[in-house]
Amino acid sequence: MENPMFTSEVTPDTYSYYDALRQTEPMERFGNVDLLTDPNTGKEIQICHLVGLSVFNFLDGAALDWTYLGASSIEMAIHHFNTGDGSVVPAFQDIHKRCPIRLTSEWLDTRASAFSALRTLTDVVTRTSNKPCAIIGATFSSVSLLTSTLSSVHGYPQISWTSGSSDLNDRDPRPLFSRTIVSTDSIGRAAIHYLNTQLNYQHITVLYLNDNFGNAYLRSFVGIASPLGIKIKLVPFEDGMSPEETRDVIAEVKKGGYRCIFVILITSGHLEVLLKEGFVQGVVGPDYFWLAGNDVIPSIGLSYPKGSELGQAFQGVAQLELSGGRAGKYNYDALQDEWKSLSQENLEYFDSKYKFNYETNNSLFDWVQPGDENLEATVAYDALAALALAACNVSINVAPLEGAFLGSHHADSIINGKPFPGSYGVVAFDPETATRRGTSVEFIVRNVLRSTTSTDERSTTSRFDVPTSTILDPNSEGTGWNPLLVEPFVYFDGSTNAPPDLPPLNGGSGEEFNYIGNFRTMGYVLFVLSLSASLSFGWWMYRNRALRVVRVSQPIFLAMILSGTAIMAASIIPRGVDDEHSSTQACNIACMAFPWLLSTGFATVFSALFSKTLRINKILNGSSSFSRIKVEAKDVMLPFAILMFLNIVVLTCWTAIAPLKWIRTDGTGIDSFNRVLESVGECTSDDDGPGSSPFVISLLIINISAVLGANYQAYKARNIQTDFSESKYIAITMLCILEIFIIGIPLYILIDDDPQTSYVLDILIVFITSVAVSGIIFSPKIWFARQQQLERIEKVKERKERRESAAVAMASYESDRTNHSSQDQEDGEGMGVYLAPSVFKKSGLVR
Repeated sequence: MENPMFTSEVTPDTYSYYDALRQTEPMERFGNVDLLTDPNTGKEIQICHLVGLSVFNFLDGAALDWTYLGASSIEMAIHHFNTGDGSVVPAFQDIHKRCPIRLTSEWLDTRASAFSALRTLTDVVTRTSNKPCAIIGATFSSVSLLTSTLSSVHGYPQISWTSGSSDLNDRDPRPLFSRTIVSTDSIGRAAIHYLNTQLNYQHITVLYLNDNFGNAYLRSFVGIASPLGIKIKLVPFEDGMSPEETRDVIAEVKKGGYRCIFVILITSGHLEVLLKEGFVQGVVGPDYFWLAGNDVIPSIGLSYPKGSELGQAFQGVAQLELSGGRAGKYNYDALQDEWKSLSQENLEYFDSKYKFNYETNNSLFDWVQPGDENLEATVAYDALAALALAACNVSINVAPLEGAFLGSHHADSIINGKPFPGSYGVVAFDPETATRRGTSVEFIVRNVLRSTTSTDERSTTSRFDVPTSTILDPNSEGTGWNPLLVEPFVYFDGSTNAPPDLPPLNGGSGEEFNYIGNFRTMGYVLFVLSLSASLSFGWWMYRNRALRVVRVSQPIFLAMILSGTAIMAASIIPRGVDDEHSSTQACNIACMAFPWLLSTGFATVFSALFSKTLRINKILNGSSSFSRIKVEAKDVMLPFAILMFLNIVVLTCWTAIAPLKWIRTDGTGIDSFNRVLESVGECTSDDDGPGSSPFVISLLIINISAVLGANYQAYKARNIQTDFSESKYIAITMLCILEIFIIGIPLYILIDDDPQTSYVLDILIVFITSVAVSGIIFSPKIWFARQQQLERIEKVKERKERRESAAVAMASYESDRTNHSSQDQEDGEGMGVYLAPSVFKKSGLVR
């Protein structure tokens, strides 16, 4: 094939124009550029000759389409720069009118061998003529790691568009190196952003290829994940593993237990081997999520035999990759138009540059078709743009002052130059790493899905589509990405819900929160029973307020007792509040409501009992000394006022200084993933305050003193005989409550760590106290009232029976008298006998 640079029709608008000038016109070396006069314009120009390093043919003869595409994109960018075409990069517009730099190129095939690349590049940088201005490449990081040092030693800047290893971030051995592809640090940061920020994964298995690329990527990923507290399980694998080795690798993944698997690899073959064995061992399926960390899954043509391991395993797999651009974003559309406008002549020119191996591969035209584009095309174009714009800056602003065009100035201008809009976002370099900033480019997440376009049920092939699910779009601050959802991600099970990152806790039951649960119903029942008892006794007391048994029992004290028991019963309600159904704020309120209701209710009850017993003792003591004493209810209200005042003071200080708050604390038990198996919610005071202990102890002292005082008064009144034996029942009540205190407090201390048991104990103590007080005080009174009613009924019955007997006797008397009168008249005059009424009176027949 004839090289187009030697044709007679060579003009400044053709690709080969400056190549031809460089070979035909005399030149003078000026640092790293060659000075010559353009015969077309008569002006002096500076030729910056670029040497490209790429893989056009592997050592075995195979070739890669994307390397040709990247090189062709660079050749297109060279032509746009030389002709001032700003259709893709606006900064190129008319740049040939203000900048004397013109670019030419030659390409070297590294054959993916670092040794071969070093040998070839050494020949270039040491030749005495046709010297380069800069190096563009290499393709693989393993090659760039060595060639970048060699080029820096000889004073030539080198810029790569595909070498992404984070090892290249170290500028010390390669001060003149830069790159427009982001490093694996940025890819790892984007992966962490997606897995952690978007999917909330905190535990990740990293399955990585154990080579230079894989280990560099791994270091980046772990370095970003660790400060975020993400737990990482590392599982390496080797290229060309045997089936047994693959089995062991997947077994290690399964042993780790993490459900999110991030894979660092370089070929789709690696992924196929891992997914196939993973499906067999059950680590590919509905409970797992696999994400490939770079572009290895083809976007079209992915298919496997139906029902095979891979025909099932690829469903729901994800792939994170750098975006090659998208319609309407930056200058992507313009680059697409330029690709579509490539002519046959242009492609022939590209072909002449690469020395394509036709014996092993198909035609270059089958690989680089007009309209094709991918990531390599955009980042390669941007690499040339950065290099060219920097060369212009040095030529115009630096070289005249320094007297030469130096490679160090050129590299510095690339790295520290002004950011510019490229074909692939804004091109901006991190000066510390000389690498394009990761937050200036887009990433995409692809979703492997079983194709739904084929309806042939007889097909023996499972075909997969790989659509874009999410775009990570750089934010305006340049500090991260904003997720743009294109389509909901569909996982292995067909749902859009990501699998959890860990196996279910406690066999699927989850964390044990130790809620009160159904025991709360028991509390409500006891509350209703206790409150019903207080209300019922109160209603009975009101209806029978005229009875002597109520009047002599001092109704005001009875009402106080019932009010206190009702208030105590109400404390059961806040005691049953926890965060199962209530907010933390509601729990905080309930925490302080419980001691308020319990203490004030208790103080009301026992101050009434104490005062009532004290009143009885005063009255009886006064009567024993034969002195007249009048004790009114108000005279013994002082103990109630004192006890209530003390309780309110302590409770108010407690609420103001160290209020109880609802706090959930983790238990001591953890599983193999350091997950807490259970937690306990409780009411407690802040650790930085005095705590609740001083206030609890104060309330106990105050109220236990009231119980002891009431028991003492009851003991003094033990031999006092009062109507209805009231002092006896008060004493029984006091003794009962004292017994509850003696038994309940130690039990409460022993079971305080068990929320359900302590809740049951609390409500039982409250219930028994409330019902025992009201029941023991009122039940005898109700019995006495009933007995009085029965006695009255019996007396009425007796009187009725006596009246009926008298009426019968009187009727008999009248009958006998009438009979005697009739007989006397028949027997004659003077024969009758008269019985005076006094006779009946004596007989009891007449009253």
